[in-house]
Amino acid sequence: MCSVAHITSKKRVHHHGRRDNNNNRRSETSQFDGVETKEQKTRQIDNSWFIHQSSSGVKLAGDCVETFNNLKLGRKFQAILYKINDGSTEIVVDKTLAPGSSFDTIIAELPEKDCRYAIIDFAYEDEGANKNKIIFVAWCPDVAPIKKKMLYTSSKDSIRKSLVGIQLEIQGTDASEVSRDVFIDKVNKI
Repeated sequence: MCSVAHITSKKRVHHHGRRDNNNNRRSETSQFDGVETKEQKTRQIDNSWFIHQSSSGVKLAGDCVETFNNLKLGRKFQAILYKINDGSTEIVVDKTLAPGSSFDTIIAELPEKDCRYAIIDFAYEDEGANKNKIIFVAWCPDVAPIKKKMLYTSSKDSIRKSLVGIQLEIQGTDASEVSRDVFIDKVNKI
């Protein structure tokens, strides 16, 4: 007997499944071990199509995570700016700012009419103690082209999830949303 899985109403229902010695359901491949049935191959193709269609298709360049880890672990940078390349296929490192760069210098690097992602090692004082938080900024100004804003918004999760250790996220559409006061307010809430 073959195990056939049907998906109905977001529930997985098994029919005619085999059970192992512990009375647990086994996944069926075919009569021959290690060989997939035609149904399973079709299901894999269908699932991979869904995964590719659910994202923007923009991938993360290889050095993006390494550069982030240099900021996070090595404190080699104060900030990193990322952009989507001209072919709209990859998120790449646009610029790095040296340790000790002022907050105003970092914010001034955000383009007035274009989108960017930024990672900022934000230094602030809390109850007399110097502290730092690694903050992700999704910068999509109102005056940026609509298609670019849509691309950056739909690609944000791919970079956000790949950079492990981000403590806070700020989305900015104009200068008032990325002011030092906004950053201070956000870090004091966590």
